[in-house]
Amino acid sequence: ELKQSSDLEQKSVSLERELIKINAKLIGAAQKVQKHETAVIVLEEKLILLQFEEAEKVKLLAEQRVQFSKVLMALERMARFPPEALIAQPGDPADTVRSAILLRAVVPEIERRAEALRLQIEGLAISREKMKAQRTALTVEADLLERENKQLTVFLQSKKKLKVQTDAESKRVA
Repeated sequence: ELKQSSDLEQKSVSLERELIKINAKLIGAAQKVQKHETAVIVLEEKLILLQFEEAEKVKLLAEQRVQFSKVLMALERMARFPPEALIAQPGDPADTVRSAILLRAVVPEIERRAEALRLQIEGLAISREKMKAQRTALTVEADLLERENKQLTVFLQSKKKLKVQTDAESKRVA
């Protein structure tokens, strides 16, 4: 029984050391949680900036859509009449010449704006993808930390229970 008491005492000391190690791991996990919370705050700030950027781009696109629709309607009206018909059309020939000059001047600008609009739409899509990626990273990180904390807590509880049982058995043998 002396040997059994000594073995139980050694087991108790070993369990105490393990509990200390587990507590240290829990402290490390708590530090990870704090780092994660900081990362969450940073990611949320990035998401807010991306949402603001998206809202600005959507607003700009809406404004440009209105401008384009007016120009396109004017071009459509002009396009209905072939150049020969414009010459035969009643009205001041100077107006017809001005319209043709205006059309030549407007088309390159419309093409430039259309390209700018295309780039803005691409930028908007990229911003949305960034927001989606940030949200996914945030969720993955939170799940990993939660899983790690649960594992450590279960492990700590089982070791505490084993320590209590070992101490009780040691006292009974003694």
